[in-house]
Amino acid sequence: MAQITFKNKKGIFILKIEGEFTDSTSTKEFSNQVEKYVEECKDKKITPKIIIDLEKVHFMNATGLGVLIWAFTKTKNLNGKTILVNPSEKVVSLLTITKLITVFTVTSMEGALKI
Repeated sequence: MAQITFKNKKGIFILKIEGEFTDSTSTKEFSNQVEKYVEECKDKKITPKIIIDLEKVHFMNATGLGVLIWAFTKTKNLNGKTILVNPSEKVVSLLTITKLITVFTVTSMEGALKI
């Protein structure tokens, strides 16, 4: 089960995921927080920007990958961005195999904050 921490820093929603991002409890918490942030952006008429730190994700399956795609779609529909930062080697491998490495912006935290 993954641990998820989140903060809203100057309008940028930063989620840090640690552990195995594979179960419905973790992905539901993730989805609820993203949904709340996106709704706030809609209400305030601001463009959403989500940064997801994957440095300490040891394993991710289709469930975890699915909610990343869902978050990407939610922000893209509002002309926003979902950026993956510091993905572990296993996550990079998964993104490469699924060809999602070409869909997501993947960078360092410093790079993500500049986008």
